[in-house]
Amino acid sequence: TAYTLFAKIRNVIARRESILKQRTPFFPPPRRPHLCWCRGSQHQHQEAAGGEGRGEERGALAAEMAAPPPKAWKAEYAKSGRSSCKSCKSPIAKDALRLGKMVQATQFDGFMPMWNHAKCILNKKNQIKSVDDVEGIDALRWDDQEKIRNYAANSSTTSTATATASSTAAISDKCAIEVAQSARASCRRCSEKIAKGTVRVSSKLDGQGWYHVSCFLEMSPTASVEKFPGWETLSHDDRGAIIDVVKKGAASKRKHGDHSFSSLFLT
Repeated sequence: TAYTLFAKIRNVIARRESILKQRTPFFPPPRRPHLCWCRGSQHQHQEAAGGEGRGEERGALAAEMAAPPPKAWKAEYAKSGRSSCKSCKSPIAKDALRLGKMVQATQFDGFMPMWNHAKCILNKKNQIKSVDDVEGIDALRWDDQEKIRNYAANSSTTSTATATASSTAAISDKCAIEVAQSARASCRRCSEKIAKGTVRVSSKLDGQGWYHVSCFLEMSPTASVEKFPGWETLSHDDRGAIIDVVKKGAASKRKHGDHSFSSLFLT
């Protein structure tokens, strides 16, 4: 009958499908990437496992790049006589004290020392700022340690003196001193009038303005008023009175409201 024939055909098809499955391995169809709309542009989401793996790689690379650099200098005794001094270009003898400036290497990811004779570095100025910047100093002989420590101490003192001189020069460049030609100007510190004929200071440190000499010295006690432009135009008595005030610190003892030249510089 028709039903029996249909059943036989169905069994034959099922048997062939089972045979094909046994002969050919089953490969699932490729997974379509999940698409979504984000900020108006279509992009593919990364697989969770792959994203985590790449995240770990990026984290390790960032940690390696974030590693702090070594100290600026390295001190040791030469292990051989193959290295040359970068300052004088002559060889560095074995067991001689050498100082290496740590620089970024070009052939690998890291730092390498640029070796110099210790005397070549110590004869220069402003090379080693602090003993804390020298790696391996504790492994040196005591006399060699003292050489580096004394050099660093002198460099620190020189830097402080240079900074102080620069600050004083900056104040001198922005100030001037003169005798007031009128009584129209007011002191920017005490807001009182500067009497005609009294010495006043023009300063641009905090905007253009005039100051009583004593008020200015209260703000800048280390200022060298004798280096201000206009100092040479003052009379001998005026200059002597101002120098006395600077030496004795009379500016801080000035009474409020008394701004005449004679009262400012009474000893």
